[in-house]
Amino acid sequence: MYATLLLGVLFLSPGLLSGGGAPALSIEQRMDSFEDRIIERTQDEDWEAVLVLIGQMAALDRSHPKPFKQLVLMQRSRQALGETASLMDQLGFSPGPGRLFAQGMLAYLRDALPEARERFSEGLEVYEAMGHRAGQAACHNGLGRIASRTRHLEEALAEFEAALPLLENLGDRRGIADVHGNLARVERKRGLPEVALRHQRDNLAVRVLLGDLAGQIRSWAEIAACLEESGDPPGAREAYEQVVHLQEKSGDVPGQIGSLRQLARMDLEQGLRVAAVQQLEEALALARAFPQSRVLAAVSRQLGETYGEVGRTVQGRALLEEAIVIYGHIQRGRDEAATRISLGRAVLRLGDLGVARTIFRRALEEAETLNDSTLMARADIALGNLELAAGHVPRALSLHEHALRLYQENGNRSGQQIALQNLGVVYFSLADTRRGLDYMRDALERAVALDDPVAIARGHHNLGVLLGEAGLVAEALPELQEAVSLRSALPGGQHAALSRANLADLHLRLGRVDQEVAGLLDGALHGFEDLGDLRGEAYAWNLLGEFLLARGKTAESRSAHENALELVQGGLSPPQTWRAHAGMAAALEALGRLDEAYHESLRALAAIEAMRAGLVIDIFKIRFFAGQIHHYEKALSLLLARIVPGQIARSFHLAERAHARALVELLAESGAGLRGTLDEVLLERQRRILARVSAGGVALAAALDAAGRKAAREAINDAQEDLGKLELEIRDRAPRYAGIVYPQPARLEQIQREVLGPGEILLEYFMGQDEAWLWLVEKENARVFPLAHPDTIRADVAEFLSAIEASSGELGGDQSVRTAAARVALHILPPVPLPPGSRLLVVPDGPLHHIPFSALPLGVGLLVEGHEVVIVPSATALKLMRADLPPSSGHGFLGIADPQPIAAGSRFPRLTHSRREVETIAALFPSAASTILAGEKATKAGLNALTLSRYRYLHFATHGWLDPQDLMHSGLRLTPGADGPGTALLSLDEILTLRLSAELVVLSACRSGGGEFLQGEGLVSLTRGFLYAGARAVVVSLWNVDDSSTADFMALFYRGIRAGKPPAMALRLAKEAFRGSGRRGRQEVRRWAPFVLVGDPGYPQAGVNPVGTATTE
Repeated sequence: MYATLLLGVLFLSPGLLSGGGAPALSIEQRMDSFEDRIIERTQDEDWEAVLVLIGQMAALDRSHPKPFKQLVLMQRSRQALGETASLMDQLGFSPGPGRLFAQGMLAYLRDALPEARERFSEGLEVYEAMGHRAGQAACHNGLGRIASRTRHLEEALAEFEAALPLLENLGDRRGIADVHGNLARVERKRGLPEVALRHQRDNLAVRVLLGDLAGQIRSWAEIAACLEESGDPPGAREAYEQVVHLQEKSGDVPGQIGSLRQLARMDLEQGLRVAAVQQLEEALALARAFPQSRVLAAVSRQLGETYGEVGRTVQGRALLEEAIVIYGHIQRGRDEAATRISLGRAVLRLGDLGVARTIFRRALEEAETLNDSTLMARADIALGNLELAAGHVPRALSLHEHALRLYQENGNRSGQQIALQNLGVVYFSLADTRRGLDYMRDALERAVALDDPVAIARGHHNLGVLLGEAGLVAEALPELQEAVSLRSALPGGQHAALSRANLADLHLRLGRVDQEVAGLLDGALHGFEDLGDLRGEAYAWNLLGEFLLARGKTAESRSAHENALELVQGGLSPPQTWRAHAGMAAALEALGRLDEAYHESLRALAAIEAMRAGLVIDIFKIRFFAGQIHHYEKALSLLLARIVPGQIARSFHLAERAHARALVELLAESGAGLRGTLDEVLLERQRRILARVSAGGVALAAALDAAGRKAAREAINDAQEDLGKLELEIRDRAPRYAGIVYPQPARLEQIQREVLGPGEILLEYFMGQDEAWLWLVEKENARVFPLAHPDTIRADVAEFLSAIEASSGELGGDQSVRTAAARVALHILPPVPLPPGSRLLVVPDGPLHHIPFSALPLGVGLLVEGHEVVIVPSATALKLMRADLPPSSGHGFLGIADPQPIAAGSRFPRLTHSRREVETIAALFPSAASTILAGEKATKAGLNALTLSRYRYLHFATHGWLDPQDLMHSGLRLTPGADGPGTALLSLDEILTLRLSAELVVLSACRSGGGEFLQGEGLVSLTRGFLYAGARAVVVSLWNVDDSSTADFMALFYRGIRAGKPPAMALRLAKEAFRGSGRRGRQEVRRWAPFVLVGDPGYPQAGVNPVGTATTE
């Protein structure tokens, strides 16, 4: 049909088309006229008329590119590009430069850019040979568009600039306008919006002369973009308003909607939220009247998201739900998933965590189905932030880690920066300040490199928060002040409310309650209210409550905390929940209503423990809990400040809730044998990571300068971070973890009835910041005693340990030691007589972990003279160790001694007496029941080759190692193995993976009892690792001891074991033997007092052979 229509027009005389006797027009003018008419017919989709006009254009000049261009554009509008070549054949468009030009356009439109470049170049060559300026200009323009698209911007400029004089010579105003528009777009890509603006204004001037309304709209839109990029938002807004006016004039409803959305975006960026809402509501009204579902969904989504930003979250939720339904009907999966993420955020703002979690998970599933890594990362981040808000920090960590990996894989630098910020927040929530700071600093550096002002402000904010939590107030204040300044300067003061709140929080901790702080709080509260941010609003109310209490406005303080609590009902924010309860407790205490205050403090503890339970991994729990112990101190203070029924039992239970909870749970997992269910792949990954931890420890111990130590610590930290992630995976893939029931903190009556044996007394300490207590628990009686101020006790302990270190004589003959010991005893031992011969089970706290209790004076002698002293992590831990546990199934003795140094001159010389030490002990046992790994045999490979569960006694006479800057980095030195010096350390992390069934592990190494003290958990040390691995009890050393002296002491100790004495008794007898030996060196307290027994002292049971049956390896 098309060919028939054109037969009558293709070969008409050009003179007839000019209108008879009218003045002759140039070909380009006639071409322009035809193009105007083609545009009109295209809008009406009158394709037959368009073809007639194209034929008439072709009759003017069979080589001219414009008829070919219009034919391709018509086919694109008809979505029939694939039929273009056959249509040209039907229409008689013979081969030549025009057809080459058309082929270039077709290739360009289907993204075949190399082919397009080849066709345009061929066409250009023919046109140049013909001297055809319009054809040359068209091909230069085509080549310029290809170069611009492939970011060869200088090449693009050259092509467009080559076209411009050709068009000017022809007087082709429309072509000139097109080239100016193309030049403007290239200059924008080059980062020169001012230059682009000049080109666009030239383009606009021509469009106005031509009366080209569509061209004017495009030009005004480009002008708006140039002005915005040039830093002229008001000018850009005026330009967009002109676009809207012209689109309304032309009846372009979709374009008008798009421009209104652009105006709304600009208004939001300038903080003009009300104006943005008005623009989008106008766009929504147009979209509802315009029958195009995709446009309606897009506007509904944008307005729904904007409603959430202005506090109209319920309306926003409804619009987002509508958009999701539409996207589902028109099968736009990516838009549906992205909108679902926005819906989840809206639901989260409304406080429904469960529904929000379901929405985010579905969005993640949709993103995975689409294999869209950016969308997956966004869903991971949204879900991770929810899990963090809900207190499920390990889940949040895993999700944010995955988001970071996705952004790294797809090269999204902005996304990586956001993911690093989130990881910093997660580690902050875990009280792992070092890692949090590392991630935050990395994120801030990337934000600066991206020149992203919003991200830079966020980086300063988060860095300030972490520094404040780390106690580095001098560094934190300027960071938060900078964040407030930067965020206040952003359009609309984006997120300034949170920075003001955090800065006020820091000032409150410094004791500042002046008008500046009041202003910060007022700004924060109103900012959160405007945003509809319930969690933020609760945070501000809690801060205001603390501020008011400090100002003596007690009733108002309580009311503020009640407001906070009401906002976060349903688990919206566990941190603000316990902060509200704790604040209400403080206000009630100030009002003298102590019973109500106590119960509010218990509610705060319940919220803290609920969040702790979701942390899963041991070290996460420990670090988080360490930051919350002051809440337990407050509850104890409120309870013990008055006489109430059951006071001692209730206070004891509270103290147990604050002691060694993570270790108790580790022991429960150990007893359940969960690690035996792991598959070999996971175990192999674990072994490889543990090897990295050990190698890092060896490198750190051998490092000679600060740079070497820093590199080694970073290697250890990286390996331990990987170990934590593997632990999450292990727990996810070992279903028995989900079914384990962790022990609850023991109650007083349980300890008296089920745990304490005849003649045993429990001494349990609690050391807070301002108060300290001691519980003395006997089988039939219990008392609690207030102790001296914790600062006094800490000073006494430090003086006592310093005096021992400096002493060289027997305790009784050294006045400084005797005086210091007496002061410690006065301040920590119970003010009542202890029955002679009783065994003391001591639960130390704080600095008491480091003192030798047996060396304290009691009456006219020392505690060691009449009492066995055993250290237990907590009464609950002891209860668990004694609950239905059979005697050790192990037999015989394993000794590891005299490891060879890594190299000559090593900081860890050979322990020449340690070989004699283990050989002397081994001689007490039948030879077939003894194994010794000494010298070159004392390797990790040699240890791993043994079935360790067969040994009843394990004895390590090796160097202990602790990193003085991070006491969590610790281990026992061994002989380097065949795999290199990195195997010369048995790290704490590796000890946790051993499988023992030992009655006793002895670490006679120097300072083997050292470790990192963390509030609420106690000493995190090698002892803890061996107890988890299956040892009943561990003997460790509190300080460095002479090699020869240690060998003699251990021989005495094991003779007691060999004679059937329980380890606690054998240890006391060895100490007494040293003290009574008559040899001055043996009598020194520093020779015998450092050895302490940690764990369950109840083995061996009566009638059990301490030697056991002979076994061989």
